[in-house]
Amino acid sequence: MRRIGKVWRREDDLVSNKSQSLWRRAEKVLAGGPATLSKHPARFPQGLAPVFLDRGNGAYVWDVDGQRWIDTIAALGPILLGHDNGAVSDAAQGQAYRLTSASLSTRLEVEVAERLVEIIPGAEQVRFASNGKDITEAAVKVARYVTGKQHAIYIGYHGGFSDYLATTDKDGGILGYLRLYNHQLPWRDLKALDTTMDSTENNLACIMLEVPPEPWGLPKEETAAILEAYKARAYDYHALFLLDEVVTGFRYGLAGAQGYYGVQAALACFSKGMANGHKLAALTGPRDLMQVFEGGKVFLSTTFGGEATSLAACQATLRVLEQTDALSKLHWHGSGVGNNLAGLLTKYAIPARLRGNYARMVLDWQAVPGIVTADELRALWLQELLRHGVLASVPLFPMCCYTAEIVQELCSAFEAACTVLAQVVHEQRPIGDVLECPTITDVFQQRYAAQKHA
Repeated sequence: MRRIGKVWRREDDLVSNKSQSLWRRAEKVLAGGPATLSKHPARFPQGLAPVFLDRGNGAYVWDVDGQRWIDTIAALGPILLGHDNGAVSDAAQGQAYRLTSASLSTRLEVEVAERLVEIIPGAEQVRFASNGKDITEAAVKVARYVTGKQHAIYIGYHGGFSDYLATTDKDGGILGYLRLYNHQLPWRDLKALDTTMDSTENNLACIMLEVPPEPWGLPKEETAAILEAYKARAYDYHALFLLDEVVTGFRYGLAGAQGYYGVQAALACFSKGMANGHKLAALTGPRDLMQVFEGGKVFLSTTFGGEATSLAACQATLRVLEQTDALSKLHWHGSGVGNNLAGLLTKYAIPARLRGNYARMVLDWQAVPGIVTADELRALWLQELLRHGVLASVPLFPMCCYTAEIVQELCSAFEAACTVLAQVVHEQRPIGDVLECPTITDVFQQRYAAQKHA
């Protein structure tokens, strides 16, 4: 067990700590901290967790102070095969020596698009961009253009474009009228869906849905049925059913959530795991919808959308997924982690619910009135995992490179953390005796239509 944290909290020791010293510099020059909100120090046990990472290999990362951690965050999902996967790194490096960003397109754009068309259900054409926000926004624009309608319904998280942000608490600087045409709804609430669709007065362009992590152990057939229900309702209103596969794409299998659940969308959005950490995104769909990009009728053009090194990384990632047992290992080891964690929550009677599957897991914490809040439990959980060399956040993303040894390390860390949480929950040990960091709250809140119009 590594000793961390306490010396970091002493002011006279901060200068000698590279991570904390870098953070002091960052506060002066990085507006709002790291470019990604989920990587901000406030999302982790402050004063205890590393702030800056230096390198990674397989399932491990090293911080700037040289400490090694098992990485369960996977860069928020993009690291699918593992850090510095040999095949992907060699492909990206080799391409970087030849050409990175180019003055014209490269053959890689054609080759990768051809492969995606072969793999992804319903894909006849592909449009590349550099991040998920670009393509989720583009999908909504396509829907509005081809239907001639204005309203959009969102279920889940869809990135940082203005129409979607208007339905969240991150709406600073967003024009207020956008709230009139964009609606956020909770998952599985078909009654709210019907009410909202009716309120659009046959002016609904699309339903965009991100498949959320369901309760652990829920048969996937149940999720497939609810997806079909959303799809049917969209088509009843002559709207498009859009699937946000930025997270689920390639993690749930080569064919993504569409293949996993057997539900085909009009348009599908991919990013994250498709290039094992390199920046790339893709919108896929049938030719009759995708042709709206011809001549820029619907505009999606980014400088780095067809960046050659990322395309080479994607090509190598797809090759590894197709030609090896990487996804089988992800399923096997990810299921082992999840089943163990679910069992420990029951064994120690921890007030938390595990959601997700082998590829992505989330813990929902519940308060114990008069004893501990949900935010305090979350912070304590992350703190105790740090003590056992595990870098974790709210989502847990297993990687294809996990081994039986890594799974055992994770399970041991989970049990050690559960014993501490049980002391607080059941033995009523004061939370202040064990929690050495501030509480951690959600960085992003959605505003559901029912609340917005109440």
